Parts: sequence; C-alpha cells; structure tokens
Amino acid sequence: MSKKVEKNDSGCHDNFKKVFKKLADYYFIEKWNRQFEIDGFNTDALNILCCYFSDNKKFNEVHEGDYRKGFILFGNVGVGKTSIFRILELLFKEFYLPQYNFKFVTARSIISEVIIESKSKVSSEEFIIQKYSKSILYIDDISKNSKAIIWGQKRDVIEEILLNRYDLFCRNGKRTFVSTNLSRDEFTTNFSPSMNDRLFDMFNFIDLPGKSRRR
Repeated sequence: MSKKVEKNDSGCHDNFKKVFKKLADYYFIEKWNRQFEIDGFNTDALNILCCYFSDNKKFNEVHEGDYRKGFILFGNVGVGKTSIFRILELLFKEFYLPQYNFKFVTARSIISEVIIESKSKVSSEEFIIQKYSKSILYIDDISKNSKAIIWGQKRDVIEEILLNRYDLFCRNGKRTFVSTNLSRDEFTTNFSPSMNDRLFDMFNFIDLPGKSRRR
C-alpha cells in the first residue's frame, strides 16, 4: 500500500530529502549498480527541489520561488536531470502525492508522435497536442529542435503544447515540469515572444550545474 506524507509537518522538508536519497540509491543500484551521489554540484538544486515538493515555505522565502508554478531544470548533458525526475516519479507513486504525480514524456517522443499522427487517416496531430495539454506533465529534454514538418508547414509542437498548458495553469493551476540542456538565454529565446513572456508566469527556473556524470 502506498504511504502518505503528512502535510504541514515541521520536519517535512528533511523527511522528503531522506526519502528522496533512499529511493535515489535504490534506483541507481538497480540501474547502474552504484549509489546516487550528492556533491557540491547538485546539493543546492536538490535542496531547492526538496523545498519545492514538500511545500516548504522556505522555497518561497529563501529561494525566492513560487511553488504554485512548475519549474524548468537547466543543466548540461549527463548531469542527472532525467534521473532526478525518474526518482521523483517513484517517490510520488510510493507516497501518494497526487498533486505532483506527473506523466513522464520526452520532447523527442512528442514530436515523433505528432509526425506519425499527422500521416494517419484515423487521427491527427491535433490529438497528440491536446493529449499533452492535460493534467500534470513533465517534458524531458526540450532542445532547439522542437519543430516538425506537417503537411509541408513547420510547426513548433512543443511551443503549442506549452501555450495550451499555460492556459491550463491559469485556469486550474496544473503544473508543468521541464528539463533542458539549453542555457536560460537559449531556452527563452528558442520560443516566440508571446511564449517567452509566459514562461516567467508558469515556471520557476532551477539550475543543476556540473559536467556529465556518465564519464
């Protein structure tokens, strides 16, 4: 049976960090036969994320964030962005935190689905765009290549989904989580001015520094 984390507990932030580390070690041992490493590169980002997901007021007061928004996790290739979200995915299911329980999808797979559906006689690319414009979503690895050629026209599929999700966020507060290898400047200028402006309304920006841990 899934366990439930008590809200408004003074030790909630510390408890969350301990549970995250325990599940992180389990995930890494199962996948790579080694423990999850916390060091000078990822400590700050992990502390910020633990504040965010434990609804700790420290996230707003100390880290100057807004936990009502989603967030973008910035970092180089291989620093552990995807792994962190895989671990969070395990945690939310194990401890029954439906307010954060997200659907995990890569930006690349979304674009592939849209291209495939655009050639289908049964469905259409609009079905895929609407599919990812609902509930809580994590989009992994948004890059500069977020466009698809559909019926001879170039469409920025990821931007269309993010615009829809902005409306969803404004209507009922549904969060979006994103990771990217792009820098903050590269990411924000990758979209149209109207989407760029909305990014600051719907996301906190969190940096995960360091070099690839795969080497």
